[in-house]
Amino acid sequence: MSSDATKPQTHTDVAAAKAREPDAIYQGDGIVARVLDPEVDLETKEVRFREIYSSDDLLLPDECEFQKYRIVIQRVAYASRIN
Repeated sequence: MSSDATKPQTHTDVAAAKAREPDAIYQGDGIVARVLDPEVDLETKEVRFREIYSSDDLLLPDECEFQKYRIVIQRVAYASRIN
């Protein structure tokens, strides 16, 4: 899974990111998903995750926030629903 991490953050954004959970993806003020093994590639401006889970509330076409990055999920390599 890959996300574009191109938007710059303001000082306020960075402070808010520090207060957030490091394995969470946010939309608005709420957690919409959790991630495993995030990898930030600054050269390609991408954030890749081995897995995104607990993502029923995640709206893929919408902008998200992960740690100090604003991202848009562009590709999903494999998707399944596990109950």
